[in-house]
Amino acid sequence: MKLLEKFQYKIFQKTEPLLFSPFFIKNIDSFPKINSSRQISVAIPHYKRGKLIHLTLKNILNDSRINEIVILDDGSSSEEFNYLVENLSRFCGKIKLFRREQNIGSFGTKIQVVSLCSNEWVILLDSDNSLFRKYLDSIFQIPEWENDKIYCSDFAYPSFKFQDLSGEVIDFQKCSHMDLKRFGTFINDGNYFLNKTNYLKALLPYREFIPFGTCSFFANYLWLSNGNKLEVLRNAPYYHRVQADSIWVNTKSESLKIADFIEDMLTRGVRADKDTFTAQFQMLSNKWIEPTLIPLHSA
Repeated sequence: MKLLEKFQYKIFQKTEPLLFSPFFIKNIDSFPKINSSRQISVAIPHYKRGKLIHLTLKNILNDSRINEIVILDDGSSSEEFNYLVENLSRFCGKIKLFRREQNIGSFGTKIQVVSLCSNEWVILLDSDNSLFRKYLDSIFQIPEWENDKIYCSDFAYPSFKFQDLSGEVIDFQKCSHMDLKRFGTFINDGNYFLNKTNYLKALLPYREFIPFGTCSFFANYLWLSNGNKLEVLRNAPYYHRVQADSIWVNTKSESLKIADFIEDMLTRGVRADKDTFTAQFQMLSNKWIEPTLIPLHSA
């Protein structure tokens, strides 16, 4: 970081406990009323972060452009799920909570939580991250959203900077010619803005595969293989929290193996093929089970 950035980050660290507290998010984190004919959903896959889920609601709970926040619990323990319900009950409103007792992993849960959204356009947001207002503003500054694009952040604050890619539109052919050792961090990043119908069309046929900590990399590879594109938004940061218990950390050897496999497929210009994946990936043993809607009552 540059000196000014280090200073700004220190201030942010000092004020973060207040700015991301449940009280501040619910009562003080206000937005000007924005009249927009375009309404979007936020889809949040959740597993074992019930005590911290309010962090993800920062800047989305009170934004009038977002009329729905859909959270899907991926088979957390009863104790962990109770923490989640208790935490969310103080907010309610636009929040819809779903629960599936069977754990199927982050990849399948991301697909399923998007399918539960009622709007055609969705922000897919990891449960330990937060959006900055600039991210939301950059989305609504686009005159017309294109169905064949996933819109990506250019800065996973404070650690991963992708501003050198800002404004880039990346298709399968272009991606296959990029330096994936450098590009790999970006393509395995998350927190995307996407079209629900096209996203499900590209990913649902592969929902039984388990890519471990490379779920975003695998999803983007499938998306690009299907003839779609990634667009890197300018000035669209989100707050990326690095967790010691992340799926990448807990499954590093399996995740690296899959990442290397997908990198090889991309660099050789080979598009997604289910038969090839069957020999390389572990598969879900559980059937695709529809989750249950859980009512929330104001605390």
